[in-house]
Amino acid sequence: MTSKRLFHNLIRQDLRNRLWLVSILSAFELLLIPVIYLMQMDYYVEGGYWTAAEIAKSRMSTTEAFFGTEQWIPLIAVSASVAAFTGFAWLCAQRKIDYYHAMPMKREHIFLAFFTSGWLMGTVPFALSELIAFYAVGGAYRQVTRSTAGLFWRSLLILALLYLAVYAIAVLAMVMTGRVVIGVLLSVMIEVYAPVCLLLYGCLMGTFNTFWSDNISLSTARFLSPLLVAWQTGEGRTAAPAAALLLYAAAAFLAGILVYRRRPSETAGAAYVHPRIASVIKGMVSIPCGLLFVWFFYMMSGSSGSHAAWAVVWALVGAVLADVVMELVQHLDPASILKGWRSALVIIGSTVALMLLVVAKPFDYDQYLPAESRIAKMGIACDEINGILMPETSYSGYGQEQKEMVSRTMTSDFSELYALAEEGKKYAGILNSDSEDSTQYSSVVLAYRKKTGGLVYRSYQIPQDTLMDTLSALSKDAAFRRSVNPAYDMKASEFNRIDLQNWLNYQPYEEQTTIDLSPSEAQQFTDALRKDMDRAELGTLREEKPVLAVTRSYYSAKDQDFETPEYSEVYVYPEYENTLAFLAKKGFVPEKTMTVGEIADTLNSLQVSYVSGEKDYSATITGRDDIVKLLSSIDHVRRDRADSDLTVVMTSRKGYVSYPEFRITDETAFRAVTGFAP
Repeated sequence: MTSKRLFHNLIRQDLRNRLWLVSILSAFELLLIPVIYLMQMDYYVEGGYWTAAEIAKSRMSTTEAFFGTEQWIPLIAVSASVAAFTGFAWLCAQRKIDYYHAMPMKREHIFLAFFTSGWLMGTVPFALSELIAFYAVGGAYRQVTRSTAGLFWRSLLILALLYLAVYAIAVLAMVMTGRVVIGVLLSVMIEVYAPVCLLLYGCLMGTFNTFWSDNISLSTARFLSPLLVAWQTGEGRTAAPAAALLLYAAAAFLAGILVYRRRPSETAGAAYVHPRIASVIKGMVSIPCGLLFVWFFYMMSGSSGSHAAWAVVWALVGAVLADVVMELVQHLDPASILKGWRSALVIIGSTVALMLLVVAKPFDYDQYLPAESRIAKMGIACDEINGILMPETSYSGYGQEQKEMVSRTMTSDFSELYALAEEGKKYAGILNSDSEDSTQYSSVVLAYRKKTGGLVYRSYQIPQDTLMDTLSALSKDAAFRRSVNPAYDMKASEFNRIDLQNWLNYQPYEEQTTIDLSPSEAQQFTDALRKDMDRAELGTLREEKPVLAVTRSYYSAKDQDFETPEYSEVYVYPEYENTLAFLAKKGFVPEKTMTVGEIADTLNSLQVSYVSGEKDYSATITGRDDIVKLLSSIDHVRRDRADSDLTVVMTSRKGYVSYPEFRITDETAFRAVTGFAP
C-alpha cells in the first residue's frame, strides 16, 4: 500500500516539478494547432477562394493535408525527446539518485513513475489540441464527417504511438548513460542509425560498383526507424505502422527497465553505465564514420572505384578519428585514449574487412546468376524497349515502372535472356575503366522467378549491339511484342484529341496538327495502333525512322484545361498501315519528307552545342549554305540512338523552336562547319 501511494505521489511530484514543460507544451500546441487550422479555413472562406460547395468537396483533402502524420512528426519527436531528457536527467546527479533509491520502492516502480509522467505531459496536450482543432474548428466549417473522422483518428493514433516510441527510446538512452549530452547523442543515434547505415552502404556500393542496384525498397526500409514508419504512413496503412511503432515502444521500454534494474547507483557523471556498452557503441559509431569518410572523399575528389587502396586508407583514418573522439567524450581525458586499444584494434580490423568486401566485391550481387534449372521464368526491362516505341521514356534502377515491365515480359522460354545475363557478367566493372566508352553500353534490368517462388532482380550493363540483337530475337514472338506494346495501356476514355508532329521534317511543337476525336474515334485510333504495334518487330523498327510523334490528351471545355494520360506519346512508323489509314480518314496525311535544302529554307538559325571531354563548345549558324552542310553531316535519330553530347536547337523563320535528337555521321564535315572536334 505504501509503495502504491509513493508511486502516485512520485508521478504528481514530477508533474509539479516539470510544470514549466507541461505549460510550454500545452500553450504552444493549443495555440499552434487549432489556431492555424482556424486561420487556414478562414483564409479559404473569407478570402473568397472557396465556395461552400468546394469546401464540402475538399473535406478529405483538407483533413489529410492538415491532420496528416508528416508535418507533425518534428513536433512529436522534439516533445518526446525533451520530456525524456528532462524527466530522467536526475540519473546524471548522484545526490538525486541516492534520494530516489532510498525510497521504499522497487526500481521498476521508480522507473515506471517517471516514465508515466513524461508520457502524460506530452501526449495529453497534443491530443487535446488535435481534438479541439478537428471537432471545434473543423465542425464549425463543416469538415467533420464519418470519412474525415476516420482519417483523423488514424492519424492521431499513429502520432500518439510515435510519441510513445520516441519517448521510450530517449528514456532508454538516458538510462544507459550518465550525462545528458551523451544521452541526447545516443538517442539520436538509435533513432537514425539503421537508415543512415543502409543509405551509406548503398552509396558505397554505387561508388565502387558501377552496376550496383539497391534492391531494398522504401516500403521495407521505413520499418528501420520509428520516424520513417510514421513518415511513410498514409491512409489505409494503419495496422502495420501502428504495430511497428508499438513494438519499438515495447522493446525500448523493456530494455530500459532491464538496464535500470542493473544500473550501478554510482554511475552519475559517467558517459556509459556499463563498460561493455561503451565498447559496443564505439564500434557502432566508428566503423560507419570510417565508411562515411570514404564516401565523402570520393565525392569530393571525383575518384572512381579503381582507387581501392585510397578507399581503405580513408576508411581507417575516419574510423580511428571517430574512435579517438569517442574516447575523449567518454573519459574527458586525452591520456585515456590509449586505454581503449583493444576495442580500437577490433574497429580497425572490422573496417578493413568491410572495405575489402566493398571494393573487391567477392560476392558481387549482380554477378550472381541462378542455374537455369532453378528458374521458372525471366523478364526484362530497359530503355531500348520503349525508346523505340515512345519518345519520352527512361528506366533506371528498380523503380515501379521497371518492375511492371519485367512482370509483363516474363516468359518461360528464357534462353535468350539467360544468354544476355551471361553476357552481362563479362562486363561487370567495365565502366570503371577509362579506356572504355560508357555510351556503348545499356542498362538492363533482368528478373528471375525461381521455381521455389522467389523473384530476384539483377542489373547489368550490356553492349548496345548485343542487347538489340536479343530484343530483335525476342520480338519475333507475338506474345513478347504484345507484352511491350504500350497501346495496351491506352484507354480510349482518357483522351479526346491527338497532336501530330511531323518527325522527319523536324516540325516544332507549335506547328503540330491537332485532331479532335469522338469516343468511338478514340477507340478506333487505339485499336489501329494496337494492331500495328502487334505486328511490328523491334528488330525492324530499330533501323526505321518514325513518320510522326503522336501525343494524346483530354481537353475539358468546361475547365478550359488539358489532362495528359500516362504513356501519352508514341511513334508512328511507315509500317503502321492501320494507324496511317485512320489518320487519312480524318483528313491528315503526313507531309512528304523534305530535303536538307528545303528544311534549311524554313530555318532562321541553328544552334549547336557539343561536349568533348571537359570542354563545352557552342556555335550559332545562320547562313543557309552552312545550315545545309551541317544538316548533311548529322542524322536525325530517336532519343535512344542520339549522341548524348550533342544538342541542336532549330529556330524557324516563324520563331518556333524544335530540339531534335541527332547523331554525327560525317565528323569531317561537322568539324568544317562548327570548328568542333568530335
